[in-house]
This record gives sequence, C-alpha cells and structure tokens, in this order.
Amino acid sequence: MKIILPLIILALALAGCSRKSELTRSDAAQIIASGLASSDIHTKVALHSAGFQKGFYHGMWTQSGLTPKGAEFFRNFEGDSILLKAPVHVQVEITGIADGLLPNTKEVGFVWRYGDIPSVAKRYVVDGGSGTAVLRLYDDGWRLEHIEYNYSRNPATLSQSERADEQKEEATIAEKIRQENEAKHAEMLRVEKIVEQSKIPTTTLADYSLPPPERGMRGQGQPAQIILTDVCVELRYREDDQDVSQKVQQLWFGDFLFRDDIPSTGWFRIRQRSQNYGYIEKCFFFSDGATAKKFADQLDNAISAWRKRFPEACK
Repeated sequence: MKIILPLIILALALAGCSRKSELTRSDAAQIIASGLASSDIHTKVALHSAGFQKGFYHGMWTQSGLTPKGAEFFRNFEGDSILLKAPVHVQVEITGIADGLLPNTKEVGFVWRYGDIPSVAKRYVVDGGSGTAVLRLYDDGWRLEHIEYNYSRNPATLSQSERADEQKEEATIAEKIRQENEAKHAEMLRVEKIVEQSKIPTTTLADYSLPPPERGMRGQGQPAQIILTDVCVELRYREDDQDVSQKVQQLWFGDFLFRDDIPSTGWFRIRQRSQNYGYIEKCFFFSDGATAKKFADQLDNAISAWRKRFPEACK
C-alpha cells in the first residue's frame, strides 16, 4: 500500500496535467465568449441585407438617423447597424480546433448567435456570425491571444407570433400609405381645378391701344392692343403683322417671372415661364411714359389680387 499510494497520486497528477493542457471545445467556447464580452457585439447589431429598407418602410429610421418611433426601441442607428438599449446574450459554438502557427497555440473556428434579441429588432438584424480565435497555453491554462469575428447576412429567425405582429404592422402601414396617396391625389385634383379656374378671365381691368413700331426699331412684334384682365394680359396683334404666328396671345399671371419698364420711353417688358425655352420675353412700348407707368401700376395690382384669390396656383 505504501508503494501503490504514491503511484496513484502520481497518476492522478499526470491526469490533471493532461486535462489542463488539452483544449476542449467547451473550454474554448467559454474563453471566446468571455473575450467577446469586452467588444460591442452585445449592443451593436448588424442589419441584414434587407434590414435598412424594411426599417425605413416601418418608419424606424431615415438616411440621417433614428425617427422618434425608432428611438423608442433603439439607442442609435449607424447606417448598417443599430445600437440596442440593453446588451444581449451571445452564444458561441466551436466549429473546429487546429494547431496554431506558434508552439502551445491553437487556432479555433467558431460561430456565434444572438440568444435574446428583442422582437422588434429581430425584424432587421442578422442572426449572428462567425470568427476565428488564437488561444495560447500558459502555466495556469489557456488564454485568448487574438480574436476576429464578422456578421453574417442571414436574418434573425422570427417566431410565428413575431411574424404575425410584423405582418399586422405592415398591413397598418400599407393602409396608411394608401390613405395618404388618396389624399394627395384628391389635393392634386383640387389644385388642378383651381389652376384652371385661375386662367379664365372674368373681368376686364384696362384696355390700351399701342402705337405701331417705327421702321428699324426693336419691337416688330408690337401688339396693337393690350387688354388687362383679372387673370392675364391679353396681347392682340394687327392682321398684317407677319412677325407673330398668333393674333391673340394671353400671358397668364401664374407664369409671370418679372416685369420692368422705362417710364421715360414708354418701353415695357414682361418675362414669363416657358416649358420649351425656360422663359420667354414680350417687349412693347406705349405712346408715352405716363401711360406705361399707369399700366405697370394696374398690372401690379391685378397680379397681387390674383395671388390672393388663387394662392394654390402660385406654387
């Protein structure tokens, strides 16, 4: 017994040393999980491939950051990831252990998964990822030397109830969008009707006969008559004027950009928008500066009254 006992003690000691130097998968998983605890993996969660668009559609964030709705669930949004308000558990599973490049080291492959992500966050984020780690054997056991990890692109798996909640919310969002589109369409039709009404003259405010242009002077398109209405300026041309294609032309107030005049000469110019050319100008002159000034004042008053009457047509 006295001989056997030391042998038994030696055997137990050798067995203990063998277990200490051997790296098991469970030990590696525990060491790696402890190493991940010092990273932001527990609070910073990557979005899956459709996560951004889905969260944008759900009203959680925009290009510039979280919306008030998103701020109820998340601490921050960083474009390709979200920051949770509380850390979540990470589960590590070892996929392989191999000898490292240096003595007393092991290279460990692993996958990791989130264990308790909030239900709303699961709609947008990945389920986990993978990584590699290098562990070194010291006198007191294995220690983590280096670790690298990445996020997968696989969406987190929703439970049946979580999927039902998401579908219910998306149905609510779709109905809201439908109602908003209907309201926008109705508003568009209302404005279009007002714009059409704003082009129909109902009152003649002034009527001017203009002198013919002198030969060689600018203004061969000089109208013979200008009629100022409550919605437009109507230019009427002489029958023998070959420089214009239309004998009557209406300049709608809604297309006016600006007007200017030279009172001393009676010269007048109106610039208005044009779909084809950006803008067009109509230049003409009155018999004297006083008449041009009178017309300018009447035109300004008419445009001001028109804008108050049809504010939607001014947009």
